Amino acid sequence: MPMVSFALRDLVWFGVLLVSLALAYGRLRAEIRHLEDTKAEQRDLGRLSDELRGMLTEIRTAIARLEEALRGGGKAGQGVP
Repeated sequence: MPMVSFALRDLVWFGVLLVSLALAYGRLRAEIRHLEDTKAEQRDLGRLSDELRGMLTEIRTAIARLEEALRGGGKAGQGVP
């Protein structure tokens, strides 16, 4: 059976490797959390964007009705709905 002999230098390098791997793993986990948060924010922004588009459509419709009412306000029989 061969004897395994680790020099102090080998143990130090092994320790450095383990620390590097632990730091890299932590960094990857942080990046994954950031990407998940970004996806959630994009979904929220998409919903808000849809809501804002709906509100803009309602505002445009209201403005068109007001313009129509103002243009037709001088004619008999036409009023604001």
